[in-house]
Amino acid sequence: MLKSFKELIVDGICWFPRLMRWQTSKGEVAPVFSDYRNEGYEYRLVAYRNLVTKEQYSVESVQEEIKAENRVGTLEQMDKYILNIKKAIGCYKKDNKQMR
Repeated sequence: MLKSFKELIVDGICWFPRLMRWQTSKGEVAPVFSDYRNEGYEYRLVAYRNLVTKEQYSVESVQEEIKAENRVGTLEQMDKYILNIKKAIGCYKKDNKQMR
């Protein structure tokens, strides 16, 4: 399953931006791994890469910001987003009814 999310950067170096992302002071980043032996079974963290600029950062420069609360795309964040949309729709409907 992990292979279906894998995106090759160069031979032996890959990342999984659709699977793992964090919001940091460097922007939204995803970990970059070396695919040890190019077999797709053993990965080693070598850097973090900005999703927009594609700039790479050392593990040490970003690691302290890699925390659960900074993760992007978690189920908890999606639940909060859906609740906020439901609230906004409710307010919109309420305001619309008062205008009539």
